[in-house]
Amino acid sequence: MSFRENAYVRLASIASAVTITLMLVATDASAALITKGFKWTGTGGYTAEGVITYDDSFAVVSAIDAGPTTGIEALSISFFDPTNTLLSKQVNVAGGVSSYALLLITFDTASMQFSEGTVFNLGSETAGEHFLLGTIIGVSQLFLAGPNPNDDQVLDSIPTGTTIDVFALPAPATLILFGLGLMGLGLMGLGLMGRRRLV
Repeated sequence: MSFRENAYVRLASIASAVTITLMLVATDASAALITKGFKWTGTGGYTAEGVITYDDSFAVVSAIDAGPTTGIEALSISFFDPTNTLLSKQVNVAGGVSSYALLLITFDTASMQFSEGTVFNLGSETAGEHFLLGTIIGVSQLFLAGPNPNDDQVLDSIPTGTTIDVFALPAPATLILFGLGLMGLGLMGLGLMGRRRLV
């Protein structure tokens, strides 16, 4: 076997080994943490899209105001106008701690849904930012925050029967593994091409 063939085989082996190692690490590290996407759509076409990561050993995870949460590891939300232009993005929870003084969220980990009948407040009420306030199965509104609460502007709403769609997201580790797998296959293919040229 030539030096070039040896190099391709070794690189392919390294990629495979790294893939297996990452699979083991990802399985161990993410055993209790679940990440889901969620989306609110107003009657006027505005949307709020977010990502929540939580500990599924809790029956219900929640956050109230700023400070440590109950089972929520991370939470972010982005707001879009009817043309799908990003208006603003907020990180409400990082490392299990809320940075939003008015944060409200209750999430049922068994049904993987926002708990029915609960009030939610996501985003930021700093002037010029956006926030989503409402009740699941009730009324909800998307606001542009003003300098004072009386100056808050309603951009869109759901007059009744509010729901927030929750959906699965590909795990970052899965994307890494997929990329490494493709790299390994590519290296193996290059090795075969090199071998054919040498024959």
